[in-house]
Amino acid sequence: MIHVPRGVLALTFVVLCGCGDGLLSPKGSDAGPFEPLPDHETFLDVRIGGCPTAAEIASVSDIRVYWDAAATSAPLVCTAAEGSADLSRIQKRIYFALILMKELRFDAPLPWTDKTIYEWFRETASGVRYTAGDGNSNCCGGDRILNIFYSATDQRPVDWPLVMSSIGLLLHEARHIQSGPHLCQGKWDNLVTELNGYGVSYYFYLFIGEHSDPKVIPIEYRPNALFVACRQRGSQFCMEPRQSCR
Repeated sequence: MIHVPRGVLALTFVVLCGCGDGLLSPKGSDAGPFEPLPDHETFLDVRIGGCPTAAEIASVSDIRVYWDAAATSAPLVCTAAEGSADLSRIQKRIYFALILMKELRFDAPLPWTDKTIYEWFRETASGVRYTAGDGNSNCCGGDRILNIFYSATDQRPVDWPLVMSSIGLLLHEARHIQSGPHLCQGKWDNLVTELNGYGVSYYFYLFIGEHSDPKVIPIEYRPNALFVACRQRGSQFCMEPRQSCR
């Protein structure tokens, strides 16, 4: 399936004041209206366009995933009879997120851990709970189980940018177990270097764009990851300068 650009509104934020100490708002970015996407089908598009195999799903069974009734009762997009598992759209998306998280390797050390991202995630979070609704995804109680909300009516095709964003969210929420809450108005971080939730997801996107194994993530997707990283740096950090993502 050939990917075509999807409209993404440029995010622009207004500075509230210049007093620092978490009293600012993000300064935004001139990201432009479209995410850059490959102009042809890649091997990853073919892979994610299909279904994860039963063996691939079993390979990530050491991460506990708790599904709500909306996920398990939704129409199936993959089936066990075809060599996968009986999966709804959200389940396919998340299993591909975990599978690719496990396969990812980078040619530079991650800023927040000396482990692979899968090893770090597995050791940090006890599991993930998916719930349909409009709540804010969050982490977490003493059980260290992440609470992720999703739209039960989302009919977007499962593709790499969507899977990548799912990985970024999982890393973001897991990081709160170690770093605590957001320091700017309770919803943003101040600086990337704090390596709080947004700092970790920012570096994940940056590393996909600059350091990922091209045998896992095609180089054609690097501009997309760098764009997402830049847009996030402009929209989720109170004390970073305005970003240019062109």
